[in-house]
This record gives sequence, C-alpha cells and structure tokens, in this order.
Amino acid sequence: FNFLGCVLTPLLIMLGIYVKIFIVARMQLQKIELNSVNSDTSRTYLQNQVRVAKSLSIIVGFFAFCWLPLHILNCINHFHPQYFKTMDSHIMNAAIVLSHANSVGNPIIYAYKIEEFRNTFHKIIFKQILCRTDDGFKPGMFGETQI
Repeated sequence: FNFLGCVLTPLLIMLGIYVKIFIVARMQLQKIELNSVNSDTSRTYLQNQVRVAKSLSIIVGFFAFCWLPLHILNCINHFHPQYFKTMDSHIMNAAIVLSHANSVGNPIIYAYKIEEFRNTFHKIIFKQILCRTDDGFKPGMFGETQI
C-alpha cells in the first residue's frame, strides 16, 4: 500500500500535471507569436515559467529514478517472497544505494538549476570545505545559467 498510495500515485499525478503544463505553455507561446502585442514580456514570462517547470520535472524525475527500484523490489518481496529469495542480494543493495544517491544528487541538481542556491553552495564549499575566503569566488564564475 505504501508504494502504491504514497509513491506511485503521486508520481503519476505529478507526471500528468507536468505534461499539462508543457502543453498549455506551448499553446500559449504559439498564441503569443500570433499576437505580437506585448509579446516580448509575455513570452519572457512564459519561458521563465516553462524553465521552472522543467527544473521541477528534472527533480521529480530524478526522485523517481532513485526511489522506484527500491519500492518495486519491496513489492516483489511482499507479493512474491519466493522469487525475491532467489534474487541476488547485490540488486537490493544497489537499489538501497540508489535511493541514498537521491540525497546526494538533489543539492547538485539545485546548484545547477538555481543561481541563488548555486552561489550559496559554492560559498559553503569554499569556506567550510576548502577553508578559503570568498575572495576567489564570484557568482557566475563557473559558467552557470539561470532558470
């Protein structure tokens, strides 16, 4: 129940919402191109919204990639324990490591997609991990793009 009710169903709902967002955004961009009145500001605003939606879909997709294998194996274990016992233990260990990789990957994704998060992330690395001052750090020095 946990997998179906708390993981798979919300993922499918979010997938449907993102597909709807992209369809509506594409239709709006086409309308803006046809009506050239205020097209620059409307288009820029809509493109920013699409970028944010893409960033969120990357985060959700990465979450699904990391957690679905473990939940699927847990379902197999629950519904077909005999088959699960014949499975190599490395598969379960890999699924557990992959689920933990989600926690490692999220800050990297956020740092890549969100400029403010990226700048704070760099400051933490420079000050706390590399024990350097901010003198060598300038926002945007790593060739990042904004969302």
